Amino acid sequence: MYKFHFDLKKSKMMYLYYLIIFAILAGLIFGTYKTSGYSLIQSHDPAEQHLPILENYRQLLGNFITHPFQPLKMWSWNLGIGADQFQTFAYYVIGDVFAYITLLFPSSAVVTVYQFTLVLRLFCVGLSFIFFARHFKLSTSAILTGTFIYQFTSFSLYSSVMQPFFLTPFIIFPLLIIGIEKILQGARPHFFILVLTWTFISNFYFSVVLGIGALLYLILRYVIYYRKRLKFFKTAAIFLFSAITSLLVSSIMLLPAMISVLDSTRSGGLFANGLKVFPIYYYINLPAQLIASGQSTFWTKFGFSSFAVLAIIHIIYNRKKYPLLITTFIMGLIMLLFPLFGALFNGFQAPSNRWILLLFVPVALSSSLFIDSLKKMDLAELKFMGKCLVGYLILVTVPFYINGETEIFIPIIFLISFFAIILLYRLRRYSGRILLSLVLLNLAATGISYASPFTNTFSHTLMPSDGYQSLSKNIFADLDKDIPKSNAFRVSTISRNYNFGADFMLRNNLNPDVNLINSYYSIQNGSLSTFSNNLQNSQYNNNVPLENFDDRTIANNFLGVKYLFTKSGELNDTKIPYGYRLSRSNLSKDKTEQTNLYETKNNFPLIYWQPNVISDARYTKLSASNKERQLSKAVSIADTSDFKQTEPVSDVKNVSFTVEKTKNTGQLNESTIPVIGNEYHNNPVLDTYHIKIKDAKKYQNSELHVSLTNIKHEALSVKDQMNLAVLNNKIGSDKQLLDTNASLASQKSLSKQLTTGSSGTSYSIGLKSKKTTNKIKQLGVDNLSFFKILSDTTLNMGYQKKMPESLELLLSNSGTYSFKIKVTAVPLGKTYMNEVKTIQKNKLHSLKFSTNKVGGSITTKEPGILTSSIPYSEGWIATDNGHTVSVIKTNEAFIGLKLQKGTHHIVYSYKTPGLTTGAILSVLGLLIWFVSILVPVAWARFKNH
Repeated sequence: MYKFHFDLKKSKMMYLYYLIIFAILAGLIFGTYKTSGYSLIQSHDPAEQHLPILENYRQLLGNFITHPFQPLKMWSWNLGIGADQFQTFAYYVIGDVFAYITLLFPSSAVVTVYQFTLVLRLFCVGLSFIFFARHFKLSTSAILTGTFIYQFTSFSLYSSVMQPFFLTPFIIFPLLIIGIEKILQGARPHFFILVLTWTFISNFYFSVVLGIGALLYLILRYVIYYRKRLKFFKTAAIFLFSAITSLLVSSIMLLPAMISVLDSTRSGGLFANGLKVFPIYYYINLPAQLIASGQSTFWTKFGFSSFAVLAIIHIIYNRKKYPLLITTFIMGLIMLLFPLFGALFNGFQAPSNRWILLLFVPVALSSSLFIDSLKKMDLAELKFMGKCLVGYLILVTVPFYINGETEIFIPIIFLISFFAIILLYRLRRYSGRILLSLVLLNLAATGISYASPFTNTFSHTLMPSDGYQSLSKNIFADLDKDIPKSNAFRVSTISRNYNFGADFMLRNNLNPDVNLINSYYSIQNGSLSTFSNNLQNSQYNNNVPLENFDDRTIANNFLGVKYLFTKSGELNDTKIPYGYRLSRSNLSKDKTEQTNLYETKNNFPLIYWQPNVISDARYTKLSASNKERQLSKAVSIADTSDFKQTEPVSDVKNVSFTVEKTKNTGQLNESTIPVIGNEYHNNPVLDTYHIKIKDAKKYQNSELHVSLTNIKHEALSVKDQMNLAVLNNKIGSDKQLLDTNASLASQKSLSKQLTTGSSGTSYSIGLKSKKTTNKIKQLGVDNLSFFKILSDTTLNMGYQKKMPESLELLLSNSGTYSFKIKVTAVPLGKTYMNEVKTIQKNKLHSLKFSTNKVGGSITTKEPGILTSSIPYSEGWIATDNGHTVSVIKTNEAFIGLKLQKGTHHIVYSYKTPGLTTGAILSVLGLLIWFVSILVPVAWARFKNH
């Protein structure tokens, strides 16, 4: 029964059954979203990343089909402040076969087609598993049971809407196993090469996960089954040839992707978020994740049908019969216990357990095998299963019960029902069909519960029907129509101000006619990280390196931000950088929302000449505010040997201040603040602090920066958290004598800490004035995309005509805080304006943009640097008066040239690094593959003759 074979029988009826059942299940689950008034577009990654990229890519494909001989667009001015389009899109759509379905429809239908492909991907997941399972001697009921358990899980239902391309590995992995088995059983390697090539091309990240998974399967399969049947070196040679051929063929995608990853904002991250073991709540909740459909941590999101639990117990009991499966489960369990494995699969970054997708095939196969083994179960196995079931129920029930959550009880009811049916019908003829029906009912109930807004909060993160289309049309309230279309300047919004509801954040451009500085992509140019961190941009994150640059005036001017969009009545609506004037406002149709357009004349040119030069070594020693101030005074480069260096001169002023504790007597005169408080906001236990500015009138007409360095936070111990909960219970507002229950408060605190990690490592530090609120947040170690260690930052409190006398310090969470404060004022007046005018006068004239090129002319009276706000990349080359010249890095992040005195006609050209080499290697790989196909055929014919 367990033997992998290739004697496949026709099974048209099985596929027909599959089609009908899938249509019903998908209709029930995805129909729940639709009937609740939601689209299938989630408001975070899909709306902010996937759909805008797909729309852009569909337009590029259409243009290519219409004009096939035009040069390929490799650099885009519309991706943040400019980015390699090929490298950015390669992570999402270029290798995604489902993206090309959009070509079958008009570009106006992309949003609808996107939602259709979500369901189509899930359908193909099931097809892949059916094809895989048919290689075993299994009944139709067994195969379909395994298929739907593989297909409808919390992981897949979440991914289908949140990260649709995460489903592609579920399609590929069963095919990889089939390819491996073909080679092991003596077939030619071409199917394996084809699937492995698809793996490498589809997505760089998942090619690593699937590649490791395939290698582990091959090793285990060889050691357990084939080591005495096959010659090791011959077998290894075939697989090595297959892997090398696939790598070569896919090099056109892989090589540029690898280069971009190595030079991205993600490189150098903290391994496993600094964890050696997971937090205690992870281990407590881990057993329930096998069948739970709710929230999970560290991407440990299984959510199988409850039947899978019994199937795993069956494999454990019959471990000698299923050595490969039991070995896989043991390895999987060990890997789930330690963060390092998640980090290894995740490119040595955060401990993301997305690799668990590799376990879904063995779990689903176990379910299929269990169905066909029911008739052979003996009493001993039933007793073993019953004991294991009781133990498992205790493990999963207690954490949910003490936390007052009920989502686990539906899976538990089904789990008990499955066991009861096995007891009653294990010898009956139609037990397989009965269990299949109950599995489908289980999956439908779980899926509907997951999709329903009444039982799960996930659906609330989806956009309403036609919400994305309306958002795209009204993203700037038609004010963008007044903006000339040009790549020479950029636009932005105000931090935490430009809101649309549903937690949507404008992190990527939805309007191709304007260039938004904000960008949110998985792979970003590492130069953006350098620039942002040099200036201690408080909004920096690996995935969102610039955002609004904390609304800092000089940084926005330097980045060429000419226009700002704001919303009246929202947070920070008056935090307008210096020099931006209201140009126009637009009231929404229902007259409930006013959008404003601000314009400045102080934006720096995209490319300009700067005679004042300082070394990177000197620049690095400056404070963040002084580094920003130098942007209008000089340019920093690594090698200044050809230039006379300018001494860094700054008018940034250090502001005198004191820190006062306002709720208790006493004053802290030092800049280091120890604080112990309660986790609840505005709790009386939490002390309140104010930064009192001395002689505030001395710092008028300046931008106020508050630098926080050496930030440390120590969370309270479990015991202290319990004590604080008791104290809070006693002194909370509106508490009467009989309302207090110290024992219960203590127990609730303990259970919450053990099951949810409420006392964890996350906290925020903020500042508040009458004009603005600003804060920096340390995310918890279980945040896998945005985690970073908070140590130093600079908070911009905005341009102040009249300097505030006090800033309130906002501390969000319990624990001990320690950090140093430095307050500075950055004058923005006549001196700065004169520097801006000089820079604008020294711009590269007659600026001309074409595909992958930008150029212009300038005449210089002395040696200097042609600098820019174009992110540096090895892909840039330049010519000066027709002669190739070296592109250097300016301000440690942007492209530039060394210019001597004279007239210069400059042309910058861009080509994706590694693309040409990758294309050559791909052609070579295709030739090798083609020859490997032809040689055996030619040899066979030669032998026959």
